[in-house]
Amino acid sequence: MNLTVSVITAVYNRADTVAQALASVRAQTWGAVEHIVIDGASTDGSLAILQAHRAQLAVLVSEPDKGIYDFNWGQIPIVCGHPCLRVVTQARLNA
Repeated sequence: MNLTVSVITAVYNRADTVAQALASVRAQTWGAVEHIVIDGASTDGSLAILQAHRAQLAVLVSEPDKGIYDFNWGQIPIVCGHPCLRVVTQARLNA
């Protein structure tokens, strides 16, 4: 059985930490990892960093939202893998 793990990262104005968060997901050794990034229309350069890593992301969405609560519930329908892990940009996953 091939199980895909979906990792969802919420971003809003985190240019200082977003690259490390992306790298920590890429470093995972699980066979199939689907990385979904939801950006809340950042204005600090975060989106440019995300776009530079676009090829490594299953989904990249950047649009205004109503905050973290909107992210938690509003984006779940786009998740394809199971289980789902939410990672904030201040966090890093250990491989």
